Amino acid sequence: MWSGGGNATNISWANGEPNYLEKERSVAICFGCISGDRLYNYPSWFYYPFFCFNLIVVEIEKTWETAFSYCRNKHTAFTSLASETEHLLALRKIQQGHITERVWIGLRYLVDRWTWMDGHPSVYRAWDKEDQDNQCPIWKRCAALTKGGVWESRDCTDKLNFICY
Repeated sequence: MWSGGGNATNISWANGEPNYLEKERSVAICFGCISGDRLYNYPSWFYYPFFCFNLIVVEIEKTWETAFSYCRNKHTAFTSLASETEHLLALRKIQQGHITERVWIGLRYLVDRWTWMDGHPSVYRAWDKEDQDNQCPIWKRCAALTKGGVWESRDCTDKLNFICY
């Protein structure tokens, strides 16, 4: 069934698709992304209303600025964790890999506020309660997600792994 309520018939799935099954409920998760003229669903792609995105943990240590450029040049964008759902999906991804204890995210302190570089409003928060530097940072003006699930303000010249879309 399509999200609009209509019956889904004559779907041009690529060979072997859909290939993701939610084992707990034995229900096929049939959201997909179009590539060319075929529909794909990937276990590592996450559903977001009206489109799909893939969180890519880059296991190269870079400064925040070079990570930002890398994401824009090699992928789509630096990740924004603008909701609890996106935050939890990113956390799950970084806990699976052999990566640095914290990873850069696309959040930076600019002109007296924390701003997502893709323009999402910065409403959702996951700051470490011990990290008071995020209130009005002098040096630590870039944000990282820790494997413990909190955001930390960091010096932008630190070299960390990072997450792109």
